[in-house]
Amino acid sequence: MPNPMAAIVWLALLAPARLGANAMEGLFPACVFLLGGVILRVMPSPWEAREPSRAAAIVFLLLESLYIVSTAYSCAFNGVTLRSADYFELARYLMLGGFAVYLIRHFDEGIRESVGLAFACFPYVVLLLLAGSWFRTGARPASFAAPFGNPDALGYAAVLALCHQVFFAGSRRRPPHWAAAACVVLLSGSRPAWAGALLIGAAALAARAYLGPARRRDGRALLLSLALFAALFAAGLSAPMLFGSPRIHAGRPPQAEAMRMIRRSPVLGWGPSGAEPASAAGSQYALWLLQSGALGLSVILAGAGIAGARLWLSLGDDPWRRAGAAASLAAVALMLSGGAPLGSYRLCFLTAFFLAAAPQPVRT
Repeated sequence: MPNPMAAIVWLALLAPARLGANAMEGLFPACVFLLGGVILRVMPSPWEAREPSRAAAIVFLLLESLYIVSTAYSCAFNGVTLRSADYFELARYLMLGGFAVYLIRHFDEGIRESVGLAFACFPYVVLLLLAGSWFRTGARPASFAAPFGNPDALGYAAVLALCHQVFFAGSRRRPPHWAAAACVVLLSGSRPAWAGALLIGAAALAARAYLGPARRRDGRALLLSLALFAALFAAGLSAPMLFGSPRIHAGRPPQAEAMRMIRRSPVLGWGPSGAEPASAAGSQYALWLLQSGALGLSVILAGAGIAGARLWLSLGDDPWRRAGAAASLAAVALMLSGGAPLGSYRLCFLTAFFLAAAPQPVRT
């Protein structure tokens, strides 16, 4: 039986956001969960994948349990009334955990090549969509969002594609891919994505500067490269384009509303009802804290730390790829502070594919 995981990669990257009534954020993850369950049932998986998949399942089951407890507590003591969409949202970590187990057990070289090809093609498809929109309207939009429907989501995906092409792809045609991905990041109009791409670029230049002296066994190579990275990143952040005028909100500021809700339920959170004020506050960390409380946030950060450590250890002693791992994790952490991209199932899937494909080079 062929592995259909490659189709998930392409759909997560390129399926239109307006496909049906919220299909990409509702029907798509449910279908992925059911498909993963069928594949896990009928297709054998390598024994070496059993232990990491079991660890991932434990983490996500713990998150799902905490999420349900948060929701029950909010309904019982905070007066929260669940909407119909909240009942589907309650299964978030169950669906993400099923996908994680499926990915760990059945990610193979063919899927790795599909991920590399998808990340290489993605910027060109977006640029073609932008050119078509420009041709129809006669003017370039201030920001562009297709195929995600959200400029920050598009910028996040483009930064992942940029980092993959710069540090982890095995193609000799990478420079055009770098340029295309960088153009998509710029045209998205997403400031968190601009900051993430700046960090990736500064890390690439610093790592390239490190490689020459390192081959000559220069003991100062690491310090010099770190100083260069800090200088480049600081210089970029000082550029006015990264700082827009503060948003003006009617009524209570969203940060104040989010902090009020956190103070009322700091340990257990609010369940799905915490998504709206956290989204207005504009931070993935605020979203996790409001939905799952300090307990859930601690488990999420611990799981992210374990995944980052596994990625780091899988790269061996290659300084270029280790620099890419550090830069990609830092860029994702930075972008999560300026938005909530991982509230989207599609971007959760793409982040998982990026981490799974990073340990070995891909030829595209």
